Formats: sequence, C-alpha cells, structure tokens
Amino acid sequence: PKEHHTVEEVAIWLANMGYVDAASRARSEEIDGEILASFSVQDFRKLGLKLGIATKLAACVRKNQADRMGEVSFKPGNVESSLTLGAERTLYAAQQMGWNIMFVGTGLMMATM
Repeated sequence: PKEHHTVEEVAIWLANMGYVDAASRARSEEIDGEILASFSVQDFRKLGLKLGIATKLAACVRKNQADRMGEVSFKPGNVESSLTLGAERTLYAAQQMGWNIMFVGTGLMMATM
C-alpha cells in the first residue's frame, strides 16, 4: 500500500471486495494506506474478517511490499476475461486509484495499493 491512500480509499477497497462491515470498521479505526501496509492476519481479523480472508489479505499486503516495483498491473481492455460488470467496475475504480490487481485462485480478485 502507498502511504498517500486515505482512510476513505482503504474503506472503499474493502467494500468493493464485499467486506462492507470491515470497511466500516476501518473507517472508524482510521486505517489509512500507511497503517494498512503493516497489517497482519490478526489485524485483518480485528476488522471482523474470517481467518481465510484475513490470511489472504495479509499475504497480499506482504507480497505488495516484497515486489512493489516489479508487480504488473492490468489495464482495462488488455485482459480478456469473463468478469461481471460489477467486477469490471471494481477493477477500473481500483486502477484509477493506482492500485495493483491480483487474481488469486478462481474468481477471487484482490486489489493492493
């Protein structure tokens, strides 16, 4: 995550992935991009996420830190996919905010700052 991402952008990131309650909690706890960059599995769990999701998001944060410079981001129109309209909108919104998109497994999309 980039330090300049605001509390609201972090909340939008969580909400766009379907974690509305975690997004609300992130807002109330004032979690911005700088804080999110140091999040562990336990930190994501404190936002109310299940262990599996928390583990995946923490791994996503660690991966982003490890290869921030080498990660390739997808550009709309450059990737053939069967994304739903909602997923395409989420992808586009995330990219507009400078986030990198990773596809983890079948049908799971994660955005990293």
